[in-house]
Amino acid sequence: MLLQVLIVTAAFIATMETATIVKRATSCNVNGGTYPDGQPFKIPGFPPCIEYFCSSGQFSLYKEGCSTVDNGNTVCHDVNSTWEKACTTWSCTKSVKNGVTTYSTSASATKCADADGVCRYPGETFSYVIDSKVYTNCTCAITPDNITRYSCQAPSSKK
Repeated sequence: MLLQVLIVTAAFIATMETATIVKRATSCNVNGGTYPDGQPFKIPGFPPCIEYFCSSGQFSLYKEGCSTVDNGNTVCHDVNSTWEKACTTWSCTKSVKNGVTTYSTSASATKCADADGVCRYPGETFSYVIDSKVYTNCTCAITPDNITRYSCQAPSSKK
């Protein structure tokens, strides 16, 4: 995406009895949009977690990060940050190759949810619900493609 920049500057001079006040109204024109001086802004069509800041007619990167969707809403995560969702630890990374910047999220660790929704490490023993029945002797494993597999021993039946 080509980034076009046009700097727009206007000067206003107001005279009072003993002082002259000079106010400069400067804005940034980026990709056909005009953004006021001193304000952060997002460029339509760019990633949703990238913000720029207009200062004295010049714009610079203000915030950057990775976007995820949670309940239909975009959530921004800072570059080099980690967060946990549904027992998976995620991270946001930034890479630049041949002048192209890429922001990506990746799973760095996955755990298993027990019957109470508590995250457990693979190999731990815990309770788990299968078909509305609580099993108390369960473990889990995470496959190389990040799929969680649960294994539960059937409860012993007493006669």
